[in-house]
Amino acid sequence: MEKCPNYGEEVNTTDLDCGKCGHLLSDIKVCPSCGATNNSDNKVCSACGKEF
Repeated sequence: MEKCPNYGEEVNTTDLDCGKCGHLLSDIKVCPSCGATNNSDNKVCSACGKEF
């Protein structure tokens, strides 16, 4: 499961938006190193610092 970067609610990877706040989940990028969710415009993971 992923978390909405806007609201923090758990969402499925197949969801198109967050059921709580409506944030578009196509804006989510999952870090291949640590699995943290990031905004799609991030160049490095906000959790572990690994570059995408």
